[in-house]
Amino acid sequence: MWDAATGREVRKFDGHAGLVRSVAFSPDGEFMMTGHGSEQPPTGTALLWNVTTGREMQRFERHSRPVTSVALSPDGSYVLTGSQDVTARLWEVATGRELLRFESKDARGWVYSVAFSPNGCHVVTGDEFAMRLI
Repeated sequence: MWDAATGREVRKFDGHAGLVRSVAFSPDGEFMMTGHGSEQPPTGTALLWNVTTGREMQRFERHSRPVTSVALSPDGSYVLTGSQDVTARLWEVATGRELLRFESKDARGWVYSVAFSPNGCHVVTGDEFAMRLI
């Protein structure tokens, strides 16, 4: 994490297995999500971090390929992850439990981006071929 005004490194977050492919802050700035994974063996995990302490708070591990995108809901209660396994998954922050799995019947590509609507009632995914509002 870097100070945007000075360019100085503020904190390093260690604990990733493979490349960090996506990062996002919670709306209140207290937490940060990272999505990562490796190709060999194929794995995909998202981590929730406490920004102040740098401590890992929660792990989200159900993707079979690298996590390419992460987002936190406007109220900070949910996490959305997108992966090279052509799925997006909705998780509950408090428990780390997967609530929903999104996979279009015609999904042909990796999920490169995910986002919540401003009111948190919808999610959107972007893959190699389409954008999907869910």
